[in-house]
Amino acid sequence: MEQDVYRLHLTSPLHVGERGVGMAGTATSVPSDTLFSALCNALLELEGIGWLQDWLDAFLTRPAPFLITSTFPWAGDVLFYPRPMVRIDRGAGAEQDSSEDGKWLKKVTRVSAGGFGRILAGDDLSGEMDEKVNRLAGDLWITAEERGALPSRLDQVWHGPAPVARVALDRTANSSSLYQVGEVRYLDGCGLWFGVRWREPAWKELLEKALSHLGESGIGGERSSGRGQFRWDRWESAHLPEAPTPGGRAVTLALYHPTAEEAEEGALDAAAYRLRPRGGWVGSQAGQGLRGKAVRMLEEGSVIGWTGEAGDLADVTPEGFDAHRVYRYGLAFPVAVGEGGDG
Repeated sequence: MEQDVYRLHLTSPLHVGERGVGMAGTATSVPSDTLFSALCNALLELEGIGWLQDWLDAFLTRPAPFLITSTFPWAGDVLFYPRPMVRIDRGAGAEQDSSEDGKWLKKVTRVSAGGFGRILAGDDLSGEMDEKVNRLAGDLWITAEERGALPSRLDQVWHGPAPVARVALDRTANSSSLYQVGEVRYLDGCGLWFGVRWREPAWKELLEKALSHLGESGIGGERSSGRGQFRWDRWESAHLPEAPTPGGRAVTLALYHPTAEEAEEGALDAAAYRLRPRGGWVGSQAGQGLRGKAVRMLEEGSVIGWTGEAGDLADVTPEGFDAHRVYRYGLAFPVAVGEGGDG
């Protein structure tokens, strides 16, 4: 099945709101449901409601025409992935080892492509436990080989998250108030990427058109202040892991909203996952000022049983709102876990 990697070169700071954190906080990347919603809004502005409805209808019918990952960091020629929720083989005796390598490793949230593949294969990674070599700022883990391929002296991928002071003006009362907005600035030669697995490549032109519009208008919050703008390219030399075969185990690279049927079929049997609450404002004029229903999804990096198709567009339409249905993207993006990657 055809797959593409899209590389985002951020040209302005990024603000991605997190539930319960407030404006002063921000995520460092864009989850799959936020990315999908942003693409929908771009498509609506470009092509109108008819095309958007066709797009949504395609995803409400199984199988979906394509799947997207969440966004993850890249630096130089190195892609980073979510840390898989499987046991990491640190060599003989590591289970009892309480040394510093075990402590910093617990904080890692993203791993380089080389480390990701070796973790899923169950390889011995005892030679990749040097914090000075294998850890980048921001709790990123990288193999020694990939570290050597990074631009000289690069030891972090972004600055922040850091709060920036903003002023709100009340024209009626002729007063002002100070508040803070969290933002992340990616370094030169670094940025975000996401992957697409195509079942129907005919949709590629439309997605890329929406992506170009989104790059100009921005992604995330505070777009009116110029945040979240980017240039993009299709990363021809980057390759995603292949999809698993039904009946095996998989790691999802996107947020996953399992259906009741999938749970009954064993998608969550012997799974390893963390749940993340997802919610937000309705992104249409008809629902302005309304919040969609909150749902819980499995985080990226979660291990699931692969049944062949997983997740749905969760209906989060607010109670009493009947102008149209409101959806949140929850389709898993599975990659196979090797036989040695269990645990």
